[in-house]
Amino acid sequence: MEPQSDPVNLRSQSPDIAAAAQELYGGPGGKQRIQREQGDNYPAWVLDQMGVDVMLANRVALGQSIQPPRFRWVPYADALLFPLDNSALAQQNSDRTSFFALEDQLRQRYLKDAGMERPPATLSEYLARVVTPTLERHRQGGALAEKFEAAYLRSLAFDKVDRAEAGGSISASPASPVPPSPCTSRCSSEFLFCLNSSIAGSAYNAWARMGAGMPALLPPDRFHFDVLNSDFQSGLQ
Repeated sequence: MEPQSDPVNLRSQSPDIAAAAQELYGGPGGKQRIQREQGDNYPAWVLDQMGVDVMLANRVALGQSIQPPRFRWVPYADALLFPLDNSALAQQNSDRTSFFALEDQLRQRYLKDAGMERPPATLSEYLARVVTPTLERHRQGGALAEKFEAAYLRSLAFDKVDRAEAGGSISASPASPVPPSPCTSRCSSEFLFCLNSSIAGSAYNAWARMGAGMPALLPPDRFHFDVLNSDFQSGLQ
């Protein structure tokens, strides 16, 4: 990623950092001592000191010390949006080079969990065999939501696309299950928009089945959810 530095008040030499460490750990060496004493309970201990009851944890998977009820899982879904060869997108700047390397790794993990080595040849197969099962595994694993980082990976100007056209674009080349991305900027943009809409619908279905009390945690006066594909939306009624 591009070279950067921490804000002045977050650098190790900052008096604010020293004061916070003194308050939290009681002086030099306190952090290591408390980590040894608390063991796997250390992350929850930090929440107690902060006065935080529950923290949403963006993780590929929850670690041994990051577990409910204090930590609620929010896995990453962006890898599902990019099943094609992402090398052209990754070359646009150094930040995207770093991010897409991680997205490619996570996509392979999702494919492996689905019993596959590479994405299937058609959009319909991809949604049925990879996207929906992945979101269901997240739900069954206790996921409270899905994390999207699309703004770091591509433009947010997703064009409206016909589902049949998008389905054709992923299987355009019989010799290769997935064509290069972007095959053209329009193909990439429209395909990903359609896929994003379908993921949103799948995510909504998974979220809605989490329990009767779930809607109360996301009151409509503070949160808004859109399913952009009208055909998929009609299927949710």
